[in-house]
Amino acid sequence: MSAAERKAEKSLVDKIMFLVGESKRDLTLIQAAVDELRRLNSAQSLRTIINGRDAADYQLSFAWDDSAVSFIGTGLHKVPLARLDYFFLTLSQGNVLMREVIRIIGPFPTVLNTLRGKANAEKGGGSSGDAIKFVIDSVVDGTGKELVGEEPRIVDLPIIYASDKVIVGDAGEGKLLIFTREDDIDSILYEKNVGDEKKNKI
Repeated sequence: MSAAERKAEKSLVDKIMFLVGESKRDLTLIQAAVDELRRLNSAQSLRTIINGRDAADYQLSFAWDDSAVSFIGTGLHKVPLARLDYFFLTLSQGNVLMREVIRIIGPFPTVLNTLRGKANAEKGGGSSGDAIKFVIDSVVDGTGKELVGEEPRIVDLPIIYASDKVIVGDAGEGKLLIFTREDDIDSILYEKNVGDEKKNKI
């Protein structure tokens, strides 16, 4: 990626972050900004991001709707009185760790759900031609209960664009998931009183 393309990427990511941060989100404008982003040549291949020695941490900055989050997550944020505060995605050396921080309305503690498994880059996915195949073999809810049975859960997420700064996925029917780089997940988790070294290690 040239310096000009890197500058264009940053500009588009900043634009997308502004659009998704508005109280009344304009889905048409968000989609248009993503369409611009997909025309860029990413500096990193999806395979490089997934298999990197250093962990690549991302925060879910935008989901088209609840079903898009459930496509890769537990779906527990949809139970009565539950609200999803944060969703983090960490990729490293072919491993994946997803963390859902869910707030329960009322006098209840915030909970952390973790999903662990393997991640592979595959061809034939989104407009970039790539997809991430998640093979989730462990899902632990906030009470410590294991939710995965004998067979792992397999999720194929088509990728529209991927770099060290942003990953844009398609959760089906054009429903976008936009992950942006997060440099300090631990501080957020400890602020929410769900910091745990064992749970948060990939």
